[in-house]
Amino acid sequence: MLGPTLITLYSNDLPGTITNGTVYMYEDDTTIFCIDQTADKVTEQLNKALEELNNWWQRNSFVPHPKKCEGMILKRSKITGPLPSLKLGNNVVKWVTDTRLLGVTIDHELTWSKHLLSLKRSFVNKINLLKHALLFSTKINAPGPLK
Repeated sequence: MLGPTLITLYSNDLPGTITNGTVYMYEDDTTIFCIDQTADKVTEQLNKALEELNNWWQRNSFVPHPKKCEGMILKRSKITGPLPSLKLGNNVVKWVTDTRLLGVTIDHELTWSKHLLSLKRSFVNKINLLKHALLFSTKINAPGPLK
């Protein structure tokens, strides 16, 4: 696990260089968020923060991966109209309605439904694996020829 440690040491100054948003980092994951009254103002702030991020990457010889980047507006009410584009360098960052952040599924309406559904699916898959393991071990330990 030396990779994430080196990334953390090398990128230690990143949060201080982003002035248009708040930066949270965990190992090699970085989250930038902005708070404002409208989706347009938030998008404007995020675009400025992404420009600062892109400049930091260029100064530090990092290669951005825009396909791994996502934008999401967290709001309990509906957003009217199309959202302005988010830009990272020459690339457009896709808007999403849900994403996973440190193992938790977050949706744009701040509900737990998608996270609970994900947990349910994971639990069902693990129960099925246990059932198959039990059936397999029962067949191996059964007296006589295997069927």
